[in-house]
Amino acid sequence: MPFSLRDPKFTIGSWFRCAPKKASKVAAGLTCGLILLPALLGCRTPPPIPQVNLIEEGWSVRHGQALWRPKRDAPEIAGELLIATHTNHSALVQFIKSPFPMVNAQQTPTSWRIEFAAGNKEFDGPGKPPRRLLWFWLIPALSGESLPKNWLWHQNQNRWHLENSSTGEFLDGYFQTSTTSIGNSSPCSVSGASSLAFRTHSDN
Repeated sequence: MPFSLRDPKFTIGSWFRCAPKKASKVAAGLTCGLILLPALLGCRTPPPIPQVNLIEEGWSVRHGQALWRPKRDAPEIAGELLIATHTNHSALVQFIKSPFPMVNAQQTPTSWRIEFAAGNKEFDGPGKPPRRLLWFWLIPALSGESLPKNWLWHQNQNRWHLENSSTGEFLDGYFQTSTTSIGNSSPCSVSGASSLAFRTHSDN
């Protein structure tokens, strides 16, 4: 039974006799919470993103050239750009510095994943990707969607330019005139087809 300061039976000695019991209950509760935490977090782990096979029907692929500046004081990197969108709202953006992809960004309706060859870095998570990642804003920009205020987008008949005004990162490029719809193309029409498959991985 808890003690009250107004209780005439309350003494400092009685409080000290009771305190260890209360502390042990608190410790037991914390221990139980720590044990359950991994299990609760495990329930929120997104399923692995499936490997991309651009030969399957439903994919539309665009090829182009682009300049990427990772940050304001970084040098520009020239490379090939591949963008693929699927009828199920999945998407892939790949920046290739021949012969290897430097950036792989993949998104599904329920999760996202991005891989940077420099430093061998990988990030993924459920839901929408972090707003700071340029590679996930390119397709919305090309589709005419509104972008957050720190993202700048310019496009004309020949070129387009996507830039993060806060960090100075930008991607500037153009596409070939035709769009490839899978079902009418052969495997060799997909640039670097052997490297387009993502390893299944389940942080930002």
